[in-house]
Amino acid sequence: SIVPYGSNVDISSLGSSVFHLSVANFYLIFFAQNGQCVGSDTVKVTFYDVPVAYAGADDSICGKSYNLNVNWSIDNPVGQWSAISGPGTANFVNPTNNATSVTVTQFGLYSFVWKESNAFHTICSDRDTVEINFKTVPMPDAGMD
Repeated sequence: SIVPYGSNVDISSLGSSVFHLSVANFYLIFFAQNGQCVGSDTVKVTFYDVPVAYAGADDSICGKSYNLNVNWSIDNPVGQWSAISGPGTANFVNPTNNATSVTVTQFGLYSFVWKESNAFHTICSDRDTVEINFKTVPMPDAGMD
């Protein structure tokens, strides 16, 4: 489309389906004319999908292992689990997988962060925190036989 100088362009008029992609490229071509002389310049504008991370609901479990499982919010994502607090050390089976197991060295309350990024432009990212309480497994003792 040719738009007169000083006009505004509503990019949403291109269709909402464009914005469901992880990357959308648009090329804007500018023309200038002075009599018979015409010049032009092109600008590439890239829109990257921004994820909305959700680490899941806070939970409790008996034992020292927990299965973390979240859904990706965009196409072509990358992710990273990390522990930000807890009484011991947390070890993830695969910290870049959205579905992974974590094992802790001590019982107690741990906070884990899920960071989801757009693989095409990782500055487009979001993070969310989930708290998991690892509880001691009860050991019943009925006394002597």
